[in-house]
Amino acid sequence: MSVTNISLNLDLNKQQTIDIFLQPTITDEGLLNTFRIISNLHAGKMNIGLMEQLDKITRKAQHCNPQYPGKFSLSERTIEVKYAQGGLEWCYEELVNTHYDYLAPLYSTMGNKQIQRQLLDLIYTQLSIAARRDMERVAWFGDSNSTDADYNWADGIWTRMDEVILDGTIGNVVDTLSGTDITGAQAYNFLRDVVREAPAELRQIDANAKRIYISGNMWLKILDYLEDNAINNGMIQVFNEPDAGIAATYRGIPIMVQDRWDQIQAADFDQDDANYILYTPLNNLVLATDMTAGASASTYLRQYLEPRTRVLYVDYSYVIDTNFVFPQLISLGK
Repeated sequence: MSVTNISLNLDLNKQQTIDIFLQPTITDEGLLNTFRIISNLHAGKMNIGLMEQLDKITRKAQHCNPQYPGKFSLSERTIEVKYAQGGLEWCYEELVNTHYDYLAPLYSTMGNKQIQRQLLDLIYTQLSIAARRDMERVAWFGDSNSTDADYNWADGIWTRMDEVILDGTIGNVVDTLSGTDITGAQAYNFLRDVVREAPAELRQIDANAKRIYISGNMWLKILDYLEDNAINNGMIQVFNEPDAGIAATYRGIPIMVQDRWDQIQAADFDQDDANYILYTPLNNLVLATDMTAGASASTYLRQYLEPRTRVLYVDYSYVIDTNFVFPQLISLGK
């Protein structure tokens, strides 16, 4: 996980300076470390071709009667844009009779005149962090059929997992007793089962080219189990300083601990013991969006000041969708 600490030094006038400290923002590691990013959704929809691996197409030669057992098969999954928007409105009258009223705009945005830059920087910072957290949250748990406005603007990876579990095209599923308080030994065994019972196609991929994503609470129980039983290494190598979100490896496969899954599921889904594990090749999970990772807040945030009411409006919009390429290369626990 990553922690963003932000402080702003505001020079209100020559005699007084106010430091504003924002509450530390904790997020999962960047989406770039988890998803394959698709940014060219200009037509609104993109087809992802799935080509089955050819195998067993060679036969004994039969003169004048050749046999061709090979069959070329191509199917599709799709990424289709969902339109998302967000923003805020804020009345400057809230600043009356405070030291901060200096930050209120002295003129309107009409005629390309900018409002106070310090105030915009503060608002842009907060909005850009919130937009990123919303995207991460919905990329995992969004559900377009939900009645919850915080989640129904896109389908997330865990929602899409239900579809392939039901139709039997997923590689492997382990019942990890989600919703119950499991022991450290159970958590360790569930992790082992998700990896050990994965389909052979997934096992053949190089360990470093795959990822294990695991709920934070479940990972803590595994660590407690290792410590209580004096297991220093075994098949799990824990790093003191995680790099790019990788907290450890299991049988050489990098583990990315998802503490925010626990936070989201407890707060929004009333599930305190969601024992989730997802094991898949790197880049098998796909996130499509036109909000590029390196873009500054000013490139997608827009502001407008209503001069009569002195209300500031700041908003943003982008497109988003998620999917995965090969469901048969996914082993999960839930």
